[in-house]
Amino acid sequence: MSDAADGKRVWILGAGFSRPLGGPLISDLLAFRERQLIAATLPGAANEEMIGASFRARAFCAYGQVQGYWQHAEEFLAIVDAAAAGAGEGDDAGHARRIISAMLKGTVHFPVRVLSPGNNIPPTWREVPGPLHEFDTIDELARAARLAVLGDCWSFLRGAKVSDDEAWSPYLKWAHSLSGNDTILTFNYDTVPELLRGAGASISIIRPDQVGSDLRSARAKKTVVPVLKLHGSTTWATVGQGFAISDLGIPTPFLNAYAIPLMGFPGPTKVRTCRGKLNDLWEEGMKTLREAEEVIFIGYRFPPTDAFSREQLLSALSDARGKQLRRIKTVLGDPKDSASTRLSALLDAAARGIHTPVPLLAQDFMDAEAVRKRPLTMFDVVG
Repeated sequence: MSDAADGKRVWILGAGFSRPLGGPLISDLLAFRERQLIAATLPGAANEEMIGASFRARAFCAYGQVQGYWQHAEEFLAIVDAAAAGAGEGDDAGHARRIISAMLKGTVHFPVRVLSPGNNIPPTWREVPGPLHEFDTIDELARAARLAVLGDCWSFLRGAKVSDDEAWSPYLKWAHSLSGNDTILTFNYDTVPELLRGAGASISIIRPDQVGSDLRSARAKKTVVPVLKLHGSTTWATVGQGFAISDLGIPTPFLNAYAIPLMGFPGPTKVRTCRGKLNDLWEEGMKTLREAEEVIFIGYRFPPTDAFSREQLLSALSDARGKQLRRIKTVLGDPKDSASTRLSALLDAAARGIHTPVPLLAQDFMDAEAVRKRPLTMFDVVG
């Protein structure tokens, strides 16, 4: 097999890729925040109703975690999505719908963390008298939770100084080291790739409504790296039957109450989104993955709630198309971490390839890759 510099290479990016820039992990999504902090992080176009909905959705999520109804935001989103998608009422309703319906009215109070008197006793949570955080319908709760997630994945990049901020340096060096043989598949909603493109990297964001033409254009230029956002983007939405792409501007759902975020949120509707509006991206992404000679996972862990993505990726990686075994690298920090060992076990069981866990953080690995790709200079030779 030829060197990866001459063969096709696919990068698979997850939440850990954006984490060093302030991006949220699953445990960070829908974290409880005061109303004034939410107002400060949302765009100026956000109205008081939207700010209040985000606040109440976070209180709802935090309350359920304290009560043990769900463990984290990913599970909460999946339950709410299943409830919104489920049909029927009362005894005929699905399990998720019955739980959420029972919680909508008169249940969720403002949660307060209470410090324990002893140093060895962990803090506890309790409810305090105050306003109830109610939603009239499950659909209202689902939309509020999704908009809150959109805000979490968009606000950390607001006002980013890509060329001046030291945290961006490994990303810029990595992006400039890529070639036309590289393809990026990202499961992140954020606009890190768009910002790298804006800083001069040869990156092309493939739009969901013109996948074929965008890919042909990118590959015809030989040096441009296509980016396929398989779970959508904070700046993509649907309005009616059409697409609304706001690129690096304010996400359309913050401006238009009828806009629906084009993002694959956890839950049953994610599969419909991936097989529907995002289907062309998935088809091209899996085709590219099957043909890849090297595959590098950065910060992606096959989330337990995302069976569709796990099935699609492992199926593509198990198909070597008659080639020698491909090279697979996984970059999740400590290889002994539970997420790393789970990812390694899944790849070892299903993928046709030589798998190597890399004990580096995302930013360290990108730095190392950029140095490896950089041509020698006279300073290297003399030194």
